[in-house]
Amino acid sequence: MRNIRGFMNTEAVSAVIGVILMVAVTIAMAAVGYAYFTGLIGGNTEVSPIIEMTPDEDENTLTLTYKDIDFTWESITIRANDATNTEILDLAAQGLTGQAEIGQKIDLDDATTIVLGTVTVTITHTPSGTMMNEYTFDDVI
Repeated sequence: MRNIRGFMNTEAVSAVIGVILMVAVTIAMAAVGYAYFTGLIGGNTEVSPIIEMTPDEDENTLTLTYKDIDFTWESITIRANDATNTEILDLAAQGLTGQAEIGQKIDLDDATTIVLGTVTVTITHTPSGTMMNEYTFDDVI
């Protein structure tokens, strides 16, 4: 396109194309960010179950009272902490393997446990890394 003086003016076309490209790149980056942060792409796809356990401080046990989806005992980690020790409970030694069922109990003072006194029990879903519950027992012996 020629202007009044007869010279070609190509600067305006380059600026418009540049702005369109910058807007397109910004929109693409926003779409990828949205998809990533909402979990549509990448990230952890493992669903953590929602569970409830009832603590019994007299017997130092936790009883499974609610679960929203099926899960296996192998998919959770139970950590017991007292003032000086941290221990991961061996659920298989307590006979807890396979599908978790309502009414099954976790014993905190079995023969393999070395935590005593005030004990905080943390239950974590291992595949997703989600902390599911935390309980405190005042007098574990």
